[in-house]
Amino acid sequence: MIGLINMIEKKRINWIDVSKAIGIYLIYLGHCNTKAGAAYSFVFKFHVPLFFFLSGCSENFNKEEKIINNIKKNFVTILFPALVFALLSLILNVLFNNLALHDVRLSLDEIKRGIIRNTFVAQPLWFFSCLFIIKCLFSIIKKFKNKIILLLFAVFSSLISFYYFNPIADYVPGYYLNYFNFDWAIQYLNFYIIGYLLYPYINKFFEKKQKKMFIVKSLTVILLILFGATVFFGKNILSFLPDFLAYSLRTYLLITMILMVAHLFENNIKLKEIGKNTLYLCGSEYIIKLLIKCTLGIVGLKITISNPLMAWIYVGILIVIANKYLVPLEKNMFTCIKEYLLNLKNIVKL
Repeated sequence: MIGLINMIEKKRINWIDVSKAIGIYLIYLGHCNTKAGAAYSFVFKFHVPLFFFLSGCSENFNKEEKIINNIKKNFVTILFPALVFALLSLILNVLFNNLALHDVRLSLDEIKRGIIRNTFVAQPLWFFSCLFIIKCLFSIIKKFKNKIILLLFAVFSSLISFYYFNPIADYVPGYYLNYFNFDWAIQYLNFYIIGYLLYPYINKFFEKKQKKMFIVKSLTVILLILFGATVFFGKNILSFLPDFLAYSLRTYLLITMILMVAHLFENNIKLKEIGKNTLYLCGSEYIIKLLIKCTLGIVGLKITISNPLMAWIYVGILIVIANKYLVPLEKNMFTCIKEYLLNLKNIVKL
């Protein structure tokens, strides 16, 4: 298990990696809040479902059948990195804000509970524990093997999400249900399952290179971008549908839009590289923002985002810097941790 500490090497699918690159950009942009202008509410309509959908796509490459082995693997590849990123973020927060011991204890309690969404200072880290729960749940659901049953689980999750948790409103989770973001996992499980089920068909569609398919793909991209534009500008052209169907269809259409755009740029080396590093970039968001803020502060400069264009540029700069300088350091750090744990394991055996 320890040997898996540096993310298991999976088969790389270009359009998935590029989709992740676009997705992590949207995550960072969304965290600019209202400074991002209309993009703020736009990206929050689909950017998190997009990542769970893509994670479901990647589940097709997981050939491990035993539930306990999947749980162990998910702990090492998802939950353990989240713990490391959380502790690094906490250390920086202590130094930056001069936190008292009481505040440190509160933060450690938040980490212990699984880094609950909208509570811990490094907010993006909730995704890790939520993904861990979803992958563990799916390792059980996957045992049914029947696609119809899996689809029924997805529909049930979607209905529970919409009518009980109400994704349209600001949902405040209960104390017990939200350990390790279990409640959010129930909400996003349907995207993971649908991603798993649709991946073979999507990939087959993207692999077709005939002239006729090029025209079909081009028209599809144009129509989806036009639809995305209506959502961006706050127009609800699906208002004729019941709320649940409108919400679901809008989300999946926006996800499809990102997939189609990613397919167009699937050979872009830089985007593929960023897509491969999204786990690190997600864990590093708070860290890179704080480091850049402090670095500029040393020379008397301050980051000011006064319009949405600045937010878009700022996010791009953050991701480029983090991917080029911070991610390699973090990879080396995890390699050192792996080697240390391997040596510790050998010593214990002796």
